[in-house]
Parts: sequence; C-alpha cells; structure tokens
Amino acid sequence: MSGYWTQLTDQRLSRRRAMSAVGATGIGALLLAACGGGKERGHEDASSLVSKPEETTSKAVPGGIWQDQLDGDILHLDVNLNASSTSFNQLSTVYEHLLRYSPSKGNPVEGPVVGELAESFEFSPDGLTLTMKLRQGRKWDPRPPTSSRNVTVEDVMFSWQRTIDKSPFASDMYSGKSPSAPIDSLTAPDSRTLVFKLGYPYRSVLEILAHNTYFYVMPTEAEGKFDPKSVARGSGPFMLENWTPSVGFEYKANPEWSEKGRPFLAGIKRVLLPEYATALAQFEAGNLWSFAGLRQEDILRTKRSHPEMVLRATYQDGGGHYLVLSQQPDSPMRDVRVRRAASMLIDRDAWIGVIYNADEFTKAGMPVDIRWNSHMSAGFTGWVDPRTKDMGEGGKYFQHNVEEAKKLLSAAGYDRTKAKVSHFYQTNTAVYIPRNETLDGMLREGFDLDFRVLDYQTEWRQVCQVSAGKAFNGFCYNTSSGFNAENYLTSVYTPEGKFRMAADPIPGITDLTRKIKTEINSERQMSMIADLQRQLAMEMPNIHMPGYTSPFTLNWPWLENYGVFSNTLPSARLYSWYWYNKEKHKT
Repeated sequence: MSGYWTQLTDQRLSRRRAMSAVGATGIGALLLAACGGGKERGHEDASSLVSKPEETTSKAVPGGIWQDQLDGDILHLDVNLNASSTSFNQLSTVYEHLLRYSPSKGNPVEGPVVGELAESFEFSPDGLTLTMKLRQGRKWDPRPPTSSRNVTVEDVMFSWQRTIDKSPFASDMYSGKSPSAPIDSLTAPDSRTLVFKLGYPYRSVLEILAHNTYFYVMPTEAEGKFDPKSVARGSGPFMLENWTPSVGFEYKANPEWSEKGRPFLAGIKRVLLPEYATALAQFEAGNLWSFAGLRQEDILRTKRSHPEMVLRATYQDGGGHYLVLSQQPDSPMRDVRVRRAASMLIDRDAWIGVIYNADEFTKAGMPVDIRWNSHMSAGFTGWVDPRTKDMGEGGKYFQHNVEEAKKLLSAAGYDRTKAKVSHFYQTNTAVYIPRNETLDGMLREGFDLDFRVLDYQTEWRQVCQVSAGKAFNGFCYNTSSGFNAENYLTSVYTPEGKFRMAADPIPGITDLTRKIKTEINSERQMSMIADLQRQLAMEMPNIHMPGYTSPFTLNWPWLENYGVFSNTLPSARLYSWYWYNKEKHKT
C-alpha cells in the first residue's frame, strides 16, 4: 500500500503511539501541541468561517442550470433493475414514489413521511391494511409516449408488478419473494384507491414506500413503448433530457410537475469527473457550483482560497458500510477470537481523523462531534456508543489494542507468515479508496493481506455481495444502507436481507433481528435493538466502518438553499428547493 493516505495514516498512528509512550505530563504537552490551543497558528479561529444555514426560498426566482458532478457512472436507467445509490440518486429526480420524506433541518435528519403521488393514507385499527388515495392531476412527462397524460392507479399497479418481478429489493417488501417481508398484496378497488394488505403490523412500511431504493411509479408505456434502460419518462420535478454514458446527465425542469412554481432551477447538468483533481479544479474555477465529493482535508484550504464560498456542517444519516468476514469453512474468520482481534487492530479515532479530517478541524477550532459506530451507524436512533458501559463486555473489542489482538490471534492458531487473507474492495465511489487503504494499514499489524480492487460491475458484486462471504477467505468491503435501525439490521443480519453478511441464519443474532422487525411497541423495539448491539459486539460477525464526524461541505453562494436541509434521501425533493441567485454569481 502506498500514497498519500498511507502517509497520513502513518503520521496519525505515530502521533498516537508517541502519546502512549510518554508519561501523563508528556501526554498533556503533546495534546496541547497537537490541538494548538484550539486554533491553527497563523489563521483566525476557523469556526468563524462556518455559515449558519439560512433558507432563502422567499427570495427565489426561476432560472439557472445547476452545474454539478459525479465520480461514478451507472449501468442503465431502469429503476427496477438498479441496485446502486449512484443510480437511484440520478433517477429520483425523474420518478416519484407514493410517499416521500418531508424536508428537515436537523434532528431527525429526515422529516415526517408525507404523500407524494398519494394524496392521503391511513392504517386500519389492526395495522394490517394501509389505504391510500391517489392524488389527482399528477401528470407524466410531456414528451411522447407519455405526452402529459395523468398518472393513474393502472400505472401504480403496473409498477408494483414490475417491481416485485424485477427489483433486487423486492424481498424487502413483498411476502411472495420472502415470507418475512411485510406486504402481502396491493389492489386498486377503484380509480383513486390503493389498498396494501400486510402480513403483520409493521411500523416501517411507510418508510419503505418513501425510500428511494424501493418502489418507484413508472408509466405503463415502460412496457413496449420506450426502453426504460436508456430513456426515462417520469412525473418528478425534472425530466432527463440526455444521459451519455461516461459523460454525464442533463436534466430540464418538468413544466407539468404539480407543485406550482417548482422547481426553481431550469435544469441540472451533472458531468462525470472520476478524477478527483480534475473535479476539484473545476469546482475552484466556479465551473461546478457544488462538489459533494470534496475531501475533508481540502475544506479549509479551499475555503481560505475562496472566502466567498459557503462553508457548512452537514448531517450524517444512518446506514453505513462494513467489512464482510469470510464464511468459508476453513477461513480463520470462523474463529470468534480472530474476529475480535481484527476489530481491536482498528484505531477508530485515527481512522476517523484520516477520513473525516477530524484532527485538523479540531486543531482549527471547528466544532467536531466524533462518534464510533457499533454494528450500526451512530446516526440511527437506538445506537449504543461502544465507548460507554452501555455496550457491556463487548465494548472492549472496539478499543484499539494491538497487543491484546495479537494474543487473540496466537490463541486462535493464526500465523500470518503462513496464511494470507483477502481484503477486497471496489472503487465505484472515490471515498472507498481512502477508507480501505487506511483500514488495510491497521489490519496489517495482525494479518498478511491480499489487498486489491475488484471491478464493481463484474467481479465485486459476485464476490463481496452475492456470495455472502463464501467467495473469499478474509475481508471484503460491502456497501449497505437502511432507512432506520430496524431496516438496516434486518438487511445485514438475516439471510433474506439485501446486504446480508451470511447466507445462513446467525445463531442468536438472526432470531433477535427478526423479532425486532415485527415489534410494534417502540420502547420495546429500542430495548431489543440495544440488546442486539451488545450481542453483536461479543460475536463480531462483521466489522462496521469505524465511525464518523458530521462532515463539512462547500458550495458557491449563488446556489441558494444548498446545505440548508438535513435530509440525505432524494425523495425529500431538495433539488426543488435550490435556486440560482444571479446577483451573487461573479464572472
């Protein structure tokens, strides 16, 4: 392993080891030197550079093409065949859901679920029936073959059947694909009414129907009248005018969108810029109005170079990626001592310092909230902090302790000189590179690793996701997400989950996870989620990404309302709130 991230990891690790090698007085002096008294020498207190979010919707005017970028392409445009967040982020501007999240400005990150194509919705007293009324006057894309016709229940029923037939996530929703899924059926008794029948009362079904991963409504013309892999015809705030693979996307405001006066932007141009240096140069030149992939270590330097840019703290959602551990019968990962040792080799504070630039922000006097993930993200309601006594005995396996880790490996009979284990990952998103390079440097203190990239579109999906741990003998970086703690835990720790870590039930873990899913009492469910985290800490069947700080972001000031709302899911329609302030755009 080589490069900038290795050097930065070594620097951070060396500093921490130096701190552990000196006495209490020395530690205090090192901390004082590292933190610089809360300010970076030669600069003002950087906390003064952070702007407070200010909504300016009342001043919004129409017009402007938002210049944006992305660092990874998609395979096609079909919402039912896609499985990547990159794809859904592009298609959520075009297609709508029955429900959506409303905008939020803090905690919780997502606002309440409200109707989108559905005008209203209600549960029966027993919680087994969800009835919706379709919103009237919602129109499809004005271009042929949909030609501005109204959205109908026939479109919804067509889309439901297409979703349960084709979507890789159908087993999360439909009991015909997985007995544990909540929805038994959807019917349309009349031209305005939709009726979902549930197999059991399920608190999260509204969030499923609002989430950008699951159920999109497509026009019936998607069957035979246009190819949804290469053409998009939706009812959302923007129309996709052009997608050129390896080049980018061009969107135009949908004049038929039902929310009067929205969107404010005339369009979006999103170019593919996989090379970070190129994207950064384009952003600094003002050719990109925002840069979601801006690395945290470049935030302060970029802000000081362009003081007119808007610097804001953003919000961290739930979800979270993890290392799948091998399920091969002869893998050393089958021994709990090896799994615990792997976790203890990870210096979580150092990793967060590298990935989120936490040390530098702290040094500059900026507000930093460092959180360690348990076996779910610290952004979820119900999270148990591994650093506290609430985690119980398993909390010690989150602590960085190389000496103890090596003892566990020795007791398990693992000899790094005789057995190399895999550490595979993919680079569909650029941030996966520093995440894995930094982990690799830490894990090498106990393991001899075969560290390499697998092609995302061919090899990685089969090896790291589909195989559920049986196509490699060590570690594999896996993407994962969830709209709440229950959904995330179900997706990872049950064999039917879309991000499953194992093809078979995990003794003690899977049963409790399934009970959490069907528990309708919120207080009892939160207690069970805490118990599950404590069990996972002891068993360590996989290793979650170490943690995070809420990152900072920059944008040019003429992109108004950007960063004001906390939502992370596209169904909140934040793009429809952004607007172009020509008066602030300097040439």
